[in-house]
Amino acid sequence: MCGKIFVSAFFLAAICIAGDKPALSPREINKQAVQSAHDKNLEKHKNNADILVLPGLIANRKKKKITVKAEASGLEKNGTVEFFLIAENSGHDYEALAVSFARPSDIHKALVFIGMLPGEPVSLENLRFLPRGERVMITVSCADTNVLYAAVSAEKLVVNTRTGKPLPDAGFVFTGSSQSISINDPGKQVYRADEFGPNCIVSLYNEPDSVLDVPREASQNSVYDSQVINPDLRLPPDLPLEIIFEPEYKDGKKRVVDLELTVKGHAPAPGREEDTAEIIGALEFIVKDENGKILNSGKDLKSVLKIFTELIEKGHDPFVALRFDDDLELRSINDVCRILSSIATGNGIRLEPPLENHLCYRAFIPNESYRERKMRYVQPWELHLSLSRLKNSKVTGLLHKLNSEWNETTGQLEINVTDYEISEPLDLRKTLKNKDSDFLVLFIFADPSIPHGKLMDFLKPTLTPRVIVHIFLLSGSLRFTP
Repeated sequence: MCGKIFVSAFFLAAICIAGDKPALSPREINKQAVQSAHDKNLEKHKNNADILVLPGLIANRKKKKITVKAEASGLEKNGTVEFFLIAENSGHDYEALAVSFARPSDIHKALVFIGMLPGEPVSLENLRFLPRGERVMITVSCADTNVLYAAVSAEKLVVNTRTGKPLPDAGFVFTGSSQSISINDPGKQVYRADEFGPNCIVSLYNEPDSVLDVPREASQNSVYDSQVINPDLRLPPDLPLEIIFEPEYKDGKKRVVDLELTVKGHAPAPGREEDTAEIIGALEFIVKDENGKILNSGKDLKSVLKIFTELIEKGHDPFVALRFDDDLELRSINDVCRILSSIATGNGIRLEPPLENHLCYRAFIPNESYRERKMRYVQPWELHLSLSRLKNSKVTGLLHKLNSEWNETTGQLEINVTDYEISEPLDLRKTLKNKDSDFLVLFIFADPSIPHGKLMDFLKPTLTPRVIVHIFLLSGSLRFTP
């Protein structure tokens, strides 16, 4: 639904104040109206257990509907929008469409009251790249009877400058903000969106402390300046608004579907270069639901993709945990991760953070340009892994510490390399223990026939949440380049 905004001539008329009282600001006037409505709602619904009345909002459990009082921030034409709705104490009015008169934690409470549960926000530290949770549909209308304004979805108010179109009506993910120690009272736990900036309720980029997030991967840097006010639906400054929150599904249906995908098998003819189709065709894929039930009758990738497609077409988001068999070789993992990564989008599957004793799927599909040292901004540690061909094959490594120095004579940047022999997993941990920082980026150049189990056994003593791994395969044209 969309339509033009028509503001009555007398909506923003000057207010006559008697005596010496200072004139009230538009926000103060709006807040007075909100408080009056709140007082009336408290009295009207005091004996109704299906109605929740909180400052600035009213929630109806039977109708599964929340009405939040807000006002338009009045962004200028073509103004950049980073937030749809912020708290009154945010201070980000200059990049938000609207300011809420209800607190973020109260909106969270209201969403739970009507039957929703918070999911999980994007977290690079936890290797979650897409928000997880059920979706909320948001519509906006004017709360002032003197203004004719057709109700419109929140997404329609923002235009993507790259497409020239409004944002898709996909709803927003209820991730919920986390709890944290209060800034002003160290002994108190607070809802972060209430107290910590940007005090966001509905974000238009992946803001981890927002109550609701966009249902796609959208880092702040990647979308900045690409989302602006829809010139046909610009909200005048201080316009009183009613913002409606409703679950995407009101019949108990859930968008989030938890799955586990296990991949096992061997690529054909080890040591020979095969194409992706050959490798994938030799593997076994098993999809299980959250109860452990196997869903695919066939064990090929096609049967897996069919399950994903059917779920997505029915309005679900498959959240897929990847499990690699210990015997699965790195070359197979590389191909599997590339295929799954191509469909891990806002309209596809969501790959979950890694299971125990697993790496993030992105570790296996690094930026290939970084294979060459001259293409890197900084030089990480390099670990070159090989696999002995003996009966009890063993992984060993050679660790390189790279130091960049400017050569005044040649006028070029030169890289000096210090080598460390790594014959046992503990050798790697001991060598890296005295590095300059507890944060580590490790580029691994690995024999593609190394099994997943042996790789993880070798890396396990060294891995922590602050160790970022990228694995480059040493095979054929995919060689290490100094």
